[in-house]
Amino acid sequence: MNARNATGRLIESLFSSSPAPIVAIDRNNSVTAWNPAAERLFGWSSQEMLGHSYSLVPRDGSSQYRAAMDRVFEGEQLYEYKARRRRKDGSLVDVSVALAPIRDEDDLINGALAIFRDITEQVLAENRAARLNNLLRTIHEVNQLIVREKDPNRLLQGICTRLIKYREYHTAWVALHADTGQLELRAGVGMHGTEAVFREAFSNDDLPGCVRTALQRRGATIIDDRRQVCSACPLEQACPQNASIVARLDHGGAVLGVMYLSLPAEQEMLTEERAFVPEVADDMAFALHSLALETEYRKIERGLGQREHDLQERIKELSCLYRLTDLVETPNITLVELFQRAVGIIAASWRYPEVAWARIIVNGQESRTANYRDSAWIQRGDIKVHGRPAGRVEVGYLEQRPEADEGPFLKEERHLIEAVAARFGRIIERVTASEALRESERRLSTLISNLPGMVYRCRNDARWTMAYLSEGCPEITGYPAEELIGETPRHAYGGLIHPEDRQQVWGDVQTAVKERTPFRLVYRITDASGEVRYLLEQGRGVYQRGGELLHIEGFITDITALKRAEAQAKQQYEQLMQADKMIALGTLVSGIGHEINNPNNFVMLNVPLLKGVWEDAVPLLEAHYQSAGDFRLRGIPFQQAREMIPALIDDITEGAWRIKRIVGELKDYARSQPTPQIERVNINEVVRSAIVLCTTFIDQHTQRFSIQLTDQLPLIEGSSQRIEQVVINLLQNACEALENNRSAVSISTAYDDAQGSIVISIIDEGIGIPEENRPQITDPFFTTKRASGGTGLGLSITERIVQDHGGTLAFDSTPGGGTTARVVLPLTIENEYGSSS
Repeated sequence: MNARNATGRLIESLFSSSPAPIVAIDRNNSVTAWNPAAERLFGWSSQEMLGHSYSLVPRDGSSQYRAAMDRVFEGEQLYEYKARRRRKDGSLVDVSVALAPIRDEDDLINGALAIFRDITEQVLAENRAARLNNLLRTIHEVNQLIVREKDPNRLLQGICTRLIKYREYHTAWVALHADTGQLELRAGVGMHGTEAVFREAFSNDDLPGCVRTALQRRGATIIDDRRQVCSACPLEQACPQNASIVARLDHGGAVLGVMYLSLPAEQEMLTEERAFVPEVADDMAFALHSLALETEYRKIERGLGQREHDLQERIKELSCLYRLTDLVETPNITLVELFQRAVGIIAASWRYPEVAWARIIVNGQESRTANYRDSAWIQRGDIKVHGRPAGRVEVGYLEQRPEADEGPFLKEERHLIEAVAARFGRIIERVTASEALRESERRLSTLISNLPGMVYRCRNDARWTMAYLSEGCPEITGYPAEELIGETPRHAYGGLIHPEDRQQVWGDVQTAVKERTPFRLVYRITDASGEVRYLLEQGRGVYQRGGELLHIEGFITDITALKRAEAQAKQQYEQLMQADKMIALGTLVSGIGHEINNPNNFVMLNVPLLKGVWEDAVPLLEAHYQSAGDFRLRGIPFQQAREMIPALIDDITEGAWRIKRIVGELKDYARSQPTPQIERVNINEVVRSAIVLCTTFIDQHTQRFSIQLTDQLPLIEGSSQRIEQVVINLLQNACEALENNRSAVSISTAYDDAQGSIVISIIDEGIGIPEENRPQITDPFFTTKRASGGTGLGLSITERIVQDHGGTLAFDSTPGGGTTARVVLPLTIENEYGSSS
């Protein structure tokens, strides 16, 4: 029962916290479960839905819904079929639905469980891609029709039909100016019975607002404010709220008419449409003009032999444009290749191709036919990109030809070169935009690849499930990106985060997501090699239009070196503080030594006088003793005082000399000697001096301190002060290693005749040196006593001094069994000061 309850609580927790909307429905179509994610997506609360009929299905999706529920109640599971569902505000949302049957304890199906996923953005992207493909196909079909169709009415009707069929326009119609100057409806598709209304309005010169506006300007006229422009339009009553676009048909300065298009209300007007519609209008106007010329040619064909030739040239010109159109559609063609191939097409399309050359100059780059040379007979057309001059198209003759409209050139050739130049301007705009987009994507990819870290995109879950990782992933984590990406990665990124940092990372990110602010984190991970790294992460949530969190994006960089540098800087600061303390101590010792020596000199000067006074007084006191018997001095019988006082005077003398010697040793030890004085050193005397300085320290740590010095040791050359520093450091380390004052410390000296060296051994019964610390104990700044003020410099300095004297420092230690430190100093050395002894 407890297990069942626990399972129930787990299911309830998953149901409540799931980011996916989950709904349960019984066989009566009543809602039995409605989680918070469903509330956020559809707008209804659980109180509004539980126990009520499931009413999310729109009317046009009811048959699909009933069929799906029938399959589920038969025991089948349905995986993610696309559908549309109704929100509380009446809007529809595109969703992916997964259905599964719900069974009772008797394994009978009593309901269905639906899991939804909002695919609005996906459907929009798919629809946009489909519309772009339709747009490209429409361009191709219209161009093919223009090339093929010679009857103006069939051409216009065919264009309208293709615009409706392939681009899915709601309405398309074309009106041209008649001989009377009034507009006349010539073709239309999707007019919804308004043709007669439009014909009457045109005959009365009662033009719709959009048509009147379009006739005043070139390009596409987008209807933004329908209330002002379209209120009286017949189409507004038949298809309200449709997006409309109107383009003027003109050629050679003459306005031929207008083309009207409208999109269904639920479709957006693509940006590309603003360029597409004027281009279709220009091509249509050019084709109408060409067809009109052809018609005129047929009327005067018998009487105008020369015009026959001109019209043939016009056909060549049209062929030129059509061939250029096909050339533009060549896959992956570059501007340089296009222009180089285009000059041959252009030159062949002029009246005298045998002596014609062509040249295209764009942004300083030139493409020309092989026969190009400067000549006196040239025709030019300016190429403009976004309204600004970008180059020109030139056609020239190598030889003089009979005069026509422009020197040897026909009027139609002027129109052609201008049309070609305008077409090239649009081509450059389109290709430049595509290249700019590709270059932007390339720069972004290069930037991400060269960033000192990794860019990521992940879900907001405890595992930080990764959807994308840049090329810097192996450098940061040690793992290839593919091992960290996906629903079931080989290594979850959340598992790399140091256990001590996981809760803090989660809390900081959740706070930032809730407040919709960027976050900045510093935490540790364990990389593929097991090394702990410090990372700096900066990121923020990415949200849907409705406010739902989609994912988290950000950048992570390794700051381990920075952290180590900070720790090293802190350590160096502490070392400088310690050095400063040592300098202050040296100054203090020198001052205190002076203050102690002054009163001590008084003692040393007065004690011999007191001793002489006592020696002179003893015979007198002895005579008094013999005559009067024993008496007391300060309560002490004379017989006892006679033996005691000389000894007390000697002790005072010895104590004064000891004070003088200790002060001298302290001053020598504290004195800075950048270049120590080389001298003949008695190792035993150095050891005794060091013990004098350490006596109090030794007495505080052990009751069992022993000394064994070998007599008549040979002298060595070196610095007695520095060797004394070695002995003091080793004695202090030995004492500090003791667990209690009953453990022993001993120091001894010996002569190794075989090696010709003196050996100083310091043995303690302390805790020993752990195996993992032995390789590092003489490294600078390594210490296990940082909390008690250790700097990690003692053994490093000790080893350096020993090496400067040509010797060696070695340790023999067993954890829990004590340590032996051995200093071996050769009698003959090549020391650091450059002398050979």
